[in-house]
Amino acid sequence: MYPASRTQGGFTLLELIVVLAISAVVVTMGTLS
Repeated sequence: MYPASRTQGGFTLLELIVVLAISAVVVTMGTLS
């Protein structure tokens, strides 16, 4: 397990990846619609 090291934004690495993934899906859906 990786240590929950915090970034400057206060997000963990896993949380940052989740946010980026959701943002990518939203942008993709917005482009296709």
